[in-house]
Amino acid sequence: MWEITEVLVTYMRQVREVLYGYSFHPIAGLLSRLLLTHYQPIEEKPLPRDLTPDEIAGNIGTTRQLVSKILHHFANDGMIEISHMQFIFNNRDQLEKLAKRD
Repeated sequence: MWEITEVLVTYMRQVREVLYGYSFHPIAGLLSRLLLTHYQPIEEKPLPRDLTPDEIAGNIGTTRQLVSKILHHFANDGMIEISHMQFIFNNRDQLEKLAKRD
């Protein structure tokens, strides 16, 4: 049963990556580029969150809701940790890959 679960999780992750790529690719690339340039992150070092979701959305030409959704995708994928007060960047390389794909 455990092996079947592992296989299903692997397939679900692959499907998620495909869907994520098609639906969020341009905005995710812009958002990751903004995070990298504005915050200039050092991995696992907390940085104060000085931009509101509305300001981020205005900078990349999208909505606050989509910014929030993509930030949570980034967090679920382990790239960042988010709170109301700070960002912690856990995987700068993955963010840079997204930024370059756009």
